[in-house]
Amino acid sequence: MMTRFLILCFLLAGSAQSVSQAAAQTSAPSPTPAAISAPTPPSDAVVQGWARDWLRHLQMGNIDRSQLNDQMNAALTPDVVSRLAGELGSLGSPLSFNLANKQSLGAGLTQYLYRIRFDNGVWDETLVLDDYNKIAVLRFTVGQ
Repeated sequence: MMTRFLILCFLLAGSAQSVSQAAAQTSAPSPTPAAISAPTPPSDAVVQGWARDWLRHLQMGNIDRSQLNDQMNAALTPDVVSRLAGELGSLGSPLSFNLANKQSLGAGLTQYLYRIRFDNGVWDETLVLDDYNKIAVLRFTVGQ
């Protein structure tokens, strides 16, 4: 089965132009990493709650951008949110929502893969958190 990507957003290796555009869209400049100490990593249960919340909010087309890093915020345009709401909203409530894999990607990034079962199939949600617990990648794919 062909995997269908609904949203593939910037990892830290996004283009310089897209990073500068994302920075220009924010009302206040982000503090430099040296100015902020990294928070304590959240527990797996907390991240799973965030992943569930993101699915539910995307299904409704209503998201909290304060949880996104600058690149992800720029990539998750209102048009993308609208398309996701249409696609994910039609799936209904999950029957199950389980952590399938967790791994460190280096550079302060941690990837969580959730397997979500719906009445009409299985989807995977990939959530990558940076070392400041901001969402750097959010991706939904049809599970196999």
